[in-house]
Amino acid sequence: NSTNGCRIRLSCFVVLCARRRLAKPQVNQVCAAKKSSQSAGLVLAEEHLEDPRLGIYKTNTRNEELEQIETYKQYLEEEALKAIGASAGTPCSVDVHYSWACLERLYSALELGRGMILGSILLPAKNVSPEQLGLVRRIGEFGSGFSQCGTTCGTPKCSNAGFLVFQATSNLIDAGLAIKGSRKNFCRFVVAFASKKLSNLKGPFLVINEIASSHSLGQILRTAYHFGIDSVILSTAAWQLLDSRAMRVSVGWGYHMEFHVASSLHEALRELQYLGIGLFAECNESKDFAEPIGPSAEADWALLLGCESCLDSDAGNALEISHVR
Repeated sequence: NSTNGCRIRLSCFVVLCARRRLAKPQVNQVCAAKKSSQSAGLVLAEEHLEDPRLGIYKTNTRNEELEQIETYKQYLEEEALKAIGASAGTPCSVDVHYSWACLERLYSALELGRGMILGSILLPAKNVSPEQLGLVRRIGEFGSGFSQCGTTCGTPKCSNAGFLVFQATSNLIDAGLAIKGSRKNFCRFVVAFASKKLSNLKGPFLVINEIASSHSLGQILRTAYHFGIDSVILSTAAWQLLDSRAMRVSVGWGYHMEFHVASSLHEALRELQYLGIGLFAECNESKDFAEPIGPSAEADWALLLGCESCLDSDAGNALEISHVR
């Protein structure tokens, strides 16, 4: 009996020790995540929520934060204009983009000198692979600094100017850094880019006036890029739909394209025609369809989409438009 009692007490001791060993990592899970982020050179998001470089990701912002965030966005806009030599007042987009595929496409576009500005990156708390961290480090070389942090927490990393990579220690949605329904394991990043001069774009061209949604625009951009078109002329209405959703649907290929926002599509089309660019519009009713374009003129054309209302006017009628199915 005494032997059995000793065995029972020994078994209980072994089980207790095993439970303590299993429980210890759970207690230190958050600390381990912090150490991992710090060793990788990342900034813990939840400890720097007052930083406007992180505030731009927040789903709910206080009124006193909005001015700092707006200052940060203006800074990125100015950097985007400087990157392409554009003047003040040129249309510019500053938005939070997302997905690892888009970040990878953005990196290759920056390597090609596409003139986009990367503001910061926000990583999820979990499931970031070594390959993805390697991508973050490489693309960080193109990151933009920011000298007016405006934070009040006073920590060195928060007050220093420069490009930052944030990482959450909890679920991005629970932390208020991503909207409900979004992908929890997606990275997020801030991108700024501006409209380029029409004279800086090279054919072939895609001209878009009316488009149903950002999703539709992204689908068109992805298809156009794979057909060799990377110069896009947009109406002001279409430019408003060139957001992070459109870039995501384009699987990031939109970063490899160059955009011109035309305040007047008639003027832009007249300029293309003056340069010898053939204008082709989709039309299912016309019987006089254009002949296929030969290889010798493969860059001397522009395809017009959603431009029916634009062409159905005196200014539109003055243009020489060929119709394609």
